[in-house]
Amino acid sequence: MRCPASHRRLLLRHQWLREGEATWVMEQLHPTNTVDDKSWFKYAFTPTTAYSQRAYDAVGVYGHEGDLAGDQGTIWPVLLPMVTAAVGGFDKPALALLMGSDSNRFFSTWGGSYDEDQTQTDWHMGGPGVPPTRISFIDSDRTILASIT
Repeated sequence: MRCPASHRRLLLRHQWLREGEATWVMEQLHPTNTVDDKSWFKYAFTPTTAYSQRAYDAVGVYGHEGDLAGDQGTIWPVLLPMVTAAVGGFDKPALALLMGSDSNRFFSTWGGSYDEDQTQTDWHMGGPGVPPTRISFIDSDRTILASIT
């Protein structure tokens, strides 16, 4: 039997967990989908937005950890424990589970991942799905559609 209070506490999870996690799962299962191209672009163009203030664009937060691990598949085992840790609106324990024991690397490479330097392992956005690259921001006429500042 469920307690109504536990349902309300579950709903207190912030958008970066509710929507960002679901978007990561969608991108991981259907990497060539074009249904939600906006989430990756929003993530790429808002590097100063805190993880806890993101929603669907938190796909990049999960993706960053997967990139550092060298395999997006390493995120699967922490998804449900993150939900449990976040019940009641607690963001930090959930993020700590995502980062594992390597939080220094997570935070020290976050900014560099926006550089999109494919020659540097930690300086690009690799997945899941198809994150934007500098090429994504230029159309066929070489007109800049957007730029990262």
